[in-house]
Amino acid sequence: MNEVEILTRLRHKNLVSLYGCTSRHNQQGLLLVYKYVPNGYVDPEYHQCYQLTDRSDVYSFGVILIELISSMPAVDITRHRHEINLANLAVNRIQKRAIEELVDPLLGYESDEEVKMMIT
Repeated sequence: MNEVEILTRLRHKNLVSLYGCTSRHNQQGLLLVYKYVPNGYVDPEYHQCYQLTDRSDVYSFGVILIELISSMPAVDITRHRHEINLANLAVNRIQKRAIEELVDPLLGYESDEEVKMMIT
C-alpha cells in the first residue's frame, strides 16, 4: 500500500498516472487503476535504432498493462501471425472496438460496469 501511495503522487510526462488500487480483500486479486490514455500505443524506437528511450519504456509499460488485463503472454507463437506480439493484438482489438475480446473474462468486464469503465 505504501508503494501505491507513492506511485499515485508520481507525475512525469512519460508515465500514466496511477489513481489507486482495489482493496487487498478483493477476491479477484489486487487491480491497479490508471488514467486512460486516448492516443494508443507508441511503437518503440528500439526496433529502429537498438537504443532504449523514454518511448520504449512507456511502450513496455503498456505491454505489461495489457498482459495484466488480458492474462495473455507478451509473445505467443500459437496466435495468428499478425497477433503473435500482444501489443499488435491489443491495437487490433482496440481499433476494432472489440476490447471485450482482449480482457480476461475473470475480471468481470461484461458483468461489472465499474470494471468495464476502468478497463475501457
